Amino acid sequence: MISAKIEDFKIALRDLSEICRAASFVFLVPIIFTLYYAGDYGYSLISLTARMSAFIIPTIILYLFHFVLKRIKSDREARTRHIMITVSLAWI
Repeated sequence: MISAKIEDFKIALRDLSEICRAASFVFLVPIIFTLYYAGDYGYSLISLTARMSAFIIPTIILYLFHFVLKRIKSDREARTRHIMITVSLAWI
């Protein structure tokens, strides 16, 4: 059985911050299609903002997670078990 220490979680959370940053940019891609297909429903600013907020709000939240998790410092290099912990935390 693998025992996890606090330092292991620090490394995993540091890697998780990079996953959050990448995911935040992925959430911006549907905004282009929202603007493209908005012509069918009208171009009012309120309706566009309401449709785009479904993607902008998660982007902002994930990017804030990136900034918070990036502050966690660790001197050790990542190993296989750190990657497993990172993936587990990402799914949670």
